[in-house]
Amino acid sequence: MDSARHAEGVVVVIDVFRAISFACCAFGRGAKIIFAVSELATAYDLKRRRPTYLLAGERRGRPPEGFDLGNSPSELFNKEICGRTLIHTSSSGTKALTAATKASVVLAGCFLNADAVVDHISSVRPPQVSLVCCEPGPPGDEVDEDSLCADYILRRLRGESVEYGPILDRLKVVENGKLFFQRERPWRPASDFWLCTDLNRYPILVKAEPVDQGVSLVRGVEV
Repeated sequence: MDSARHAEGVVVVIDVFRAISFACCAFGRGAKIIFAVSELATAYDLKRRRPTYLLAGERRGRPPEGFDLGNSPSELFNKEICGRTLIHTSSSGTKALTAATKASVVLAGCFLNADAVVDHISSVRPPQVSLVCCEPGPPGDEVDEDSLCADYILRRLRGESVEYGPILDRLKVVENGKLFFQRERPWRPASDFWLCTDLNRYPILVKAEPVDQGVSLVRGVEV
């Protein structure tokens, strides 16, 4: 997470598959707040102290023992989360959110809320914007899902009109995208791919604020 740790200005943390997409879906489903947590032990401790909070996330893609939810956005449509507080920990996305301590503002971005991020940055016109990609593709990959999202946001910030169809086609063939279709797993269903790539499904600005070492308070506001 060095890129997040050193990023300054308005920092946009991008994690398409799947932590940031999970957060956007959670707020879209009415979640109150999310505590983004970097370490598994911290997540368990927070759940012990706040047993009514929903514990969500993954390690190696799977929900750890005792979790109420995994990292699958699709799960959020099968559980009542309106008004609930979530504790969320993942292998990369939540770690990046908590690592961006040099940022003046931390935003969470993905395809689900890309234009909300663009519109906010365009309106406030900060002197510095840093786009942080959480999940670089496997060695040898020319492109990955997070860099595709960062490129979309950058081009929109420049005022360009962007055709999404070709981007979606590329998302289907990046290594992390193909995983959803090669062998469907309960914790990584194919429906997650279609949710995570549903451009601007949620016009929600997601902000993260540090509250403790390794923990950030994440809020979502409809715009």
